[in-house]
Amino acid sequence: MLTRYLDSSLKKTTRENAFYITERLEENNIYTYTRYLAQSKEIVQKSFYLDSALTQPVGLWLQYYENGRLKDSVEYGRKSKKTYAFHYYPNGQLICHYSLKTKDADIEGFDENGKKTNGFVYEKEAEFFGGNKAWMDYLNFKLRNKDFSKKGAPPGNYRVIVRFIIDKNGEISSVSPVTSHGYGMEEELMKVIKKAPKWEPAMYLNKPINAYREQPITITIEFE
Repeated sequence: MLTRYLDSSLKKTTRENAFYITERLEENNIYTYTRYLAQSKEIVQKSFYLDSALTQPVGLWLQYYENGRLKDSVEYGRKSKKTYAFHYYPNGQLICHYSLKTKDADIEGFDENGKKTNGFVYEKEAEFFGGNKAWMDYLNFKLRNKDFSKKGAPPGNYRVIVRFIIDKNGEISSVSPVTSHGYGMEEELMKVIKKAPKWEPAMYLNKPINAYREQPITITIEFE
């Protein structure tokens, strides 16, 4: 069994400072993951995975509020594909029912009083105005006149990667480099991303959420 101690934001901490305790147990090539409150020992999540990295859920995935009420109940089938899900408000009222019986999902959403919500958005990725092509066009346009060879970059192709957050308002924040090629490449891409127009934020259960993104782009330094 692998045991870890986490703070309230799910970052690793010491046993003495733990808000959550997690346990991962392997049996018959299935990994059982349990997360519970360090003080009360109340379970807040129990789920099953096909891999030790916990990226391939299988079977029933359960999550609970700190008051003990069920928050999420999700069933994963073949290839870790979600087949049905129920999500609940803290008062026990159903937020949404998701069912994937055919190619398209059947989704019903409700407010906290049980009234059906028209146009309920189950989940949607953050999107730049005009889509991904418009986003790549923006990046390439802003970087088109940058000559990194003047800063000593040898000829070649450089895959530059920067990570950032698109917050609930569609604003970009927490921009940081993943690669470290140097020659000002990461700095320029970060600068361009920071100055980007607002995005449409990601949505989950009909509410905007923060979205975490890693943006790769290839910079080519040609032979003269």
